[in-house]
Amino acid sequence: MAFTSEFTDDFNRADADALGGNWTEFRGDLDIVSNACKSIASDGYYYGAKHSTSPSTANHYAKVYVTSDPGGDFGVMCRYQDNTHFYSCRWRSSQPDILFLRGDGSTDPTLLQDGPNTKTVNVNHYYAFSVVTNGSTVELRAYRDDVEQDSFNDTAAGRITSNGKVGIWGYRDWE
Repeated sequence: MAFTSEFTDDFNRADADALGGNWTEFRGDLDIVSNACKSIASDGYYYGAKHSTSPSTANHYAKVYVTSDPGGDFGVMCRYQDNTHFYSCRWRSSQPDILFLRGDGSTDPTLLQDGPNTKTVNVNHYYAFSVVTNGSTVELRAYRDDVEQDSFNDTAAGRITSNGKVGIWGYRDWE
């Protein structure tokens, strides 16, 4: 993973009903609770926020540190264009799998692949997602603690090749 960090945020700040100046919540409610980002979800749908910084290239890498079993699903987004156009990697806590998703303009993202996840419950881990264009293929890769867990090559006509934002999101409660 040869990526350069263009920004970081550890959410180490006072409890608040918003994530802070560089974050825009685009769905649901994300809060700062005890120096961590926490989803306050109750309607069974995803909640998320995008960062205001656009990476300098369309090759994106987003990494999160999950402090405990989230009780719900969590993920990161790359090449976020708007609420319905993005790539996302979703780790499900209720089932041992990793979902690669692409927002194709509708309310529900398109499931590109449902792969295995060896997530250890109640143990702290880094989870990362990379999106790289290689010719006419967009390569999606999921990592846990910098070890690749799964991958998918998107060659569909609807693939997203342009730069965008990165973000975080979850399904139900997570931290």
